Amino acid sequence: MIAPERNGAQLHALYEEIFLDTGICTADVDYINAHGTGTLANDGIEVDVLIRGFPHLPLINSTKSLIGHTLGASGAIEAVFTAKSLCEQTTHVCNNLSEPIADINFVTQVKPERIEVALSQSLAFGGHNSLLGMRRLVLE
Repeated sequence: MIAPERNGAQLHALYEEIFLDTGICTADVDYINAHGTGTLANDGIEVDVLIRGFPHLPLINSTKSLIGHTLGASGAIEAVFTAKSLCEQTTHVCNNLSEPIADINFVTQVKPERIEVALSQSLAFGGHNSLLGMRRLVLE
């Protein structure tokens, strides 16, 4: 009841929905702030969905690696970190990532990055999942 589907169907459907709603496509996404709880089961499902869904593998990290899991506040905090990444054109690292579960584009050092479109994903018990898309806006 509380575990995500092993095949990642819920998360995959969430990505399809945001792409339909916003008109962006996988190639537009430069950065994903993943749910990333640090558990093999949850992180494994997330990584599988990202590998299948993103041929170019955008930058990926998880705010929880720095602050832990704040339960109900996680989504809001991660959204702020994602917005800050868009504004500052950099991300934070995946802390304590010594043995990644897959060879994907995890952020391992802070450096300038081109980030125009970012996603912040939050997964919750019972399938209460959210995916927030953000686009960089430059005012002249």
